[in-house]
Amino acid sequence: MFDPAHFGRPHVSARAALVVIAHLALAGCADEPAFSSARYADDAMWLCRPGKTDDACTGAALATTRIDAAGVRTDEPFVPADDSPLDCFYVYPTVDLSLEPMNHEDFSDLAPMKVALESQAARFATRCRVYAPLYRQVTIGTYFSNGAAPSVYQGENGALFELAYQDVREAFRHYLAQHADGRPLVLIGHSQGAGHLARLAQELFDDDPQLRRRLVVALLIGGTIEVPDGEVVGGTFQNLPLCTSADELGCVIAYRSYEASMPPTNGSNGAPSPGVDAACTNPAALGGGAGVLSAAYFPLSSTGAFEITATYPTPSVTTPFVAYPEYYGAECVRDANGRSYLAVGATSGPLESRTDPIGYGSFLLRPSFLGTHILDFHYAMGDLLRLVDAKAAAYARR
Repeated sequence: MFDPAHFGRPHVSARAALVVIAHLALAGCADEPAFSSARYADDAMWLCRPGKTDDACTGAALATTRIDAAGVRTDEPFVPADDSPLDCFYVYPTVDLSLEPMNHEDFSDLAPMKVALESQAARFATRCRVYAPLYRQVTIGTYFSNGAAPSVYQGENGALFELAYQDVREAFRHYLAQHADGRPLVLIGHSQGAGHLARLAQELFDDDPQLRRRLVVALLIGGTIEVPDGEVVGGTFQNLPLCTSADELGCVIAYRSYEASMPPTNGSNGAPSPGVDAACTNPAALGGGAGVLSAAYFPLSSTGAFEITATYPTPSVTTPFVAYPEYYGAECVRDANGRSYLAVGATSGPLESRTDPIGYGSFLLRPSFLGTHILDFHYAMGDLLRLVDAKAAAYARR
């Protein structure tokens, strides 16, 4: 158990006035590239896109019951922003659990994608216009049989990963040319989605100062972002540093989580590499050290790759989500191989009446396999929303 006195309390800033950005001229930004994709001009290829009739973000059922340390419950409605000046581009993680190496090309059932979307990106619709394309992701089995290579795009199944990435790149180029209109942007991705967005950021943002200027923040979580040991830039990116403060712009938030008493084993956090570390930015303490996560959000029911075994207090929660404010502590620490990860554990304050709802005995949560990878966004959702607010306000001031 974590002692909250060790972490202190995070500064919770007032919600930023995003409307300030709406009237800012973006003079000096490059013209949008002349590009159009017939495929991504089709609404059916987007889970979320402004103006889409069945937008899965603005139409998501995300009402939440907040339960504080004393057990007091507060209703938190989900109200998407009417006309946000900020855009978010989201790429979902691996949701096809087939063991056969291949690309997922059947979009007749969108339920697995929507489960990930609702737990990770849809809540950002209260802050931004969310663009979330479908793409021909690789299956989980594609990872297991990819062999050893410096990059997944070069492994035995590299062509499958390449196809998935080209879909993401095509969707983003279509967004950039047809919808962006010079607007400030947040990149959001998890796991496989974070990997493809990291490559996209390398190719399109890292060496382009005008695109970097429009980047509010990149949430590349649960991926394989690397930095030189002890540094915040270099490695994966040469010009996109890890975030070290709430108002820093054009930076990256990246981490992979494990339950604090269950550190990575069996190399699950990546193989050691001399002079190279796995990126870890603590959303509760970007400047370093430990902090208390402002609010964890969990769905009451889930399926597929995001199945969560959880037990909530009685009487039963009836909203689709439950939030535990200031319940989990987090700190970036090193595993036995010297690679960083985000250790997350329940706090133990004297007035705490809640118990950890997550069942850590699940196979998916084993530290030798995925750790709490599927909970990366859930734990820190309150902080990620707060940080987008703070960075959007900093963008408006600039």
